[in-house]
Amino acid sequence: MRKLGLCSLALVLLMQSVSAMTRVFFTSQESVETELVGLIDESQSTIDLALFRFASQPLALAINRARVRHVRLRLVLDGHSEAEGKTNTLGIAFVAGEVRRLDGKRGGTQGIMHHKFVLFDKERVVTGSFNWTAGAEHRNYENALLTDSTDVVAAYGNEFERLWDRAVAIDPGSVGIESPVRGTFEAMGTQLHTPKMSTKFPSRKPHWKKKKPKRTRY
Repeated sequence: MRKLGLCSLALVLLMQSVSAMTRVFFTSQESVETELVGLIDESQSTIDLALFRFASQPLALAINRARVRHVRLRLVLDGHSEAEGKTNTLGIAFVAGEVRRLDGKRGGTQGIMHHKFVLFDKERVVTGSFNWTAGAEHRNYENALLTDSTDVVAAYGNEFERLWDRAVAIDPGSVGIESPVRGTFEAMGTQLHTPKMSTKFPSRKPHWKKKKPKRTRY
């Protein structure tokens, strides 16, 4: 009877490992961004993200749809300003309390939070080289791996909780993107400050003035 019980347990474990689903995506062959949007839209309860950068408008809009569905969202982002990208992505996708920053293991002067993994409903995880940016989707050769292996998901879940506990909370609506051309663009897209024009040289055009677009001849 004991041998039969052990055999049954081994069979169950084997069936679980066989039933685990794994898929791989490559930007050289397909749209990883589209695959991630689908996973976000399928999520029902939680999405936990540990990302070096977040600057994808399509993924931000999908995250916002998840928030409307009352999916619990948490993002751990690298502590450096370049992690925000050049758009109002965080303001679109997250609200206060959902985003935390984390520097490298030796603080802000050395090291970065270089993870790129996302947990969906604590049942599936996507990991790989793919940053959530337009460049990763359209210019780079990147990869992403999706699995629902129980052991793998649990390991990434534990790592996320570790990062979340160590990170510092921020309000994504307060994040400003500095631009030498047009001043500060608030992440929520509500304020736009432009520098005052100098009065020393009134005949000079400001360097940030937009040029008139050239007419295209067909």
